[in-house]
Amino acid sequence: MLKFAVALTVTFLMLTSQPALAAARLAVLHLAPFANTLDGTAVNIAVNGTVLFENVKFRDFVDYTELDAGEYTIDIIPVGELPLRMPVDNRSNGMWEIIEGSGTGFVFQPMPSQNRVVGTWYTYDELGVPTFLTFDSCLNETSDGETFMCAMPGGFDGKTATTALYLSTGGGPSEDDVVLTEKVGEVGFEIMGCNDAMAVVTLTGETPVMYTAR
Repeated sequence: MLKFAVALTVTFLMLTSQPALAAARLAVLHLAPFANTLDGTAVNIAVNGTVLFENVKFRDFVDYTELDAGEYTIDIIPVGELPLRMPVDNRSNGMWEIIEGSGTGFVFQPMPSQNRVVGTWYTYDELGVPTFLTFDSCLNETSDGETFMCAMPGGFDGKTATTALYLSTGGGPSEDDVVLTEKVGEVGFEIMGCNDAMAVVTLTGETPVMYTAR
């Protein structure tokens, strides 16, 4: 997801009362001609993940709006991006540990420019042998049985995603050692906070299993 926070002018005016700050005022002036047409410069302005101003175009001025005094995260989202419940960024990136089971977890890697998430799910069997699977929220994929290509990125809104789950086998030191990748299920993710997530794993032909992660 592209963001143009530097190119746009976002102005805060703090209003004072006795004895402490009571309110803030927010205004927006769009000074970023980043597209070839006026309509192409349209952006939505999100404050703390909620779109406050819609379809703001180059040279538009949005008059002051009063907010409670405090700290705010402001994101500028080009119109035409996938609808989001919160901005897609890297805040959920990293290693997550599954609480229900030692040695199980996943590496979660958002791709903000594509509203997409990819990653690795890892676990160990009773003998301590590791199993690594990959997941991808791509909305439309193509495959020749060996290579997967994402024809239509997306599927991640910054909070939730339903991803395909893949198992790769084979491979080796020789160029003739073929790696075979097959879809073995899906994982539904919900990121609820920096240390709070939920994953529902559904392997092909099996009952879904819910996990919590941190």
